[in-house]
Amino acid sequence: MNTDRSLLQGPVWLRLFVLGSLVLILLFAAGSALNSIGAIVSAALVPLLVSLLLTALLMPLQILLNHRLRLNRHLAAGLTLVLSTGAIGAVLYLAGAQLVNGIADLRDSVAEQLDSVRDWLLSSSLPITEQTIDGAIDRAQEWLSDSRGTLVEGAVNVGVSTASFLFGTFLALLATFFFLAQGDKIWAWCITALPAASRRRTYEASRRAWVTLSTYVKTQVVVSGIDAIGIALGAWILGLPFVIPLLIITFVLCVIPVVGAFISGALAVLIALTFEGLGSALIMLAIVLVVQQLEGDVLSPLLMGKAVKIHPVVVLFAIAAGGYAFGFLGALFVVPLIATANTGYKYLNGRDPFPVLDEGGSALTDRPSKLVGDIVDVQLPARVGDATPVWLIAARNASEEGKTEPSPGHLAIAEAELDLIERDRVEAERIAEARVEAERIEARKIIADEVEGDEVKADQIEADEIQADVVKVNEVDAEVVEPDEPGGAHEQTGTPGSRSERRD
Repeated sequence: MNTDRSLLQGPVWLRLFVLGSLVLILLFAAGSALNSIGAIVSAALVPLLVSLLLTALLMPLQILLNHRLRLNRHLAAGLTLVLSTGAIGAVLYLAGAQLVNGIADLRDSVAEQLDSVRDWLLSSSLPITEQTIDGAIDRAQEWLSDSRGTLVEGAVNVGVSTASFLFGTFLALLATFFFLAQGDKIWAWCITALPAASRRRTYEASRRAWVTLSTYVKTQVVVSGIDAIGIALGAWILGLPFVIPLLIITFVLCVIPVVGAFISGALAVLIALTFEGLGSALIMLAIVLVVQQLEGDVLSPLLMGKAVKIHPVVVLFAIAAGGYAFGFLGALFVVPLIATANTGYKYLNGRDPFPVLDEGGSALTDRPSKLVGDIVDVQLPARVGDATPVWLIAARNASEEGKTEPSPGHLAIAEAELDLIERDRVEAERIAEARVEAERIEARKIIADEVEGDEVKADQIEADEIQADVVKVNEVDAEVVEPDEPGGAHEQTGTPGSRSERRD
């Protein structure tokens, strides 16, 4: 009995177990490889992306120094970086000084609020005694004492991260300098490296993508600044500490749409609750809501206009995915990347978001509202369910014509366009099926020819073998029939008698 049995012939559960194990191993290996590659690539990719955002933000100052003041492009780029980094450094210095001076106040305020919470818990009807609270405090102190090594290790990691951050900052500033000074030449080289047939469309798509990116960055910075100033002003009026650090943190967080504003507002309310109590916290909450409503409903639509159009649902899920995968940087980069890619995709698919660029407009100096031209926003249908694909196509056509609502003619054209697309799809499927069938017929013909050729070849081989046998027989006969006397008639006739006698 043969006991050597293949896994493929084993039970179903065994095959599934082996297959699942292999899939898990491959996924783990692929994840580890991608993680390693990502760590290597991020060291260069993150500074590159940061430099692109900085270039989009600082380009107006570069244009002012180079176009208006006629400074050399490299000198203008250097001055732009010096002025911007100097302003950021001054703000950070003020924030750090205020943090250092307010540490003692923060410690006293936190201790006071903890005592208030302790008194409230003891005076409440909750089953909590003073011994329970003291035990919790003792356990917390023990945990801090036991975790001293972990905290030291974390501090070392923070030092390593700080070194990496400083190196990445240097790379980003260096790349920003060259993008400001020679960005047009660098991108022109990239375009000429493409195949000739795709250079023009790629260049035009990139111009439109740059308009979207620069508009998004500048608008988000302005909106973040207004949010930060409004919330910091409210904190100053309430007499809260750390106004400048709160301003900086709010500004940085609000660069991330939606989520950043929520986190910064919650932080401001928490500071008010910690230092001034519930009444000040409620006032701070009202200030935050007013500022963020002004930003979301008035400033953002007014500044971004039609240059950046992304549905809020897409923004939320994109930030969630980017933040989960890459942390703060992922949440920071994902929205501008999606907006930029969306603009390029629209242009490559025949829907130009900035048609004035083809009429001599500039992607660097002209306002987005001017580059949009006559395109207007189309209002949604009043009834839910009426926003069908036909309506969407008609709305796009009406928007390009400067109309706020698609007409029956637009709807008819859109319906015909969809029908044409469906007919083209059916025709394409029919052609593909015919091509596949033709390939099958050709394959069968080739196989038949090969089989026929093999049969002919086999017949030829068999005929050659028969011919070889005949030749051998003739040779044997020639050796057997050897005449004793040249020209003798009896030997030449080769009668059976003479052959038998000679054999004997």
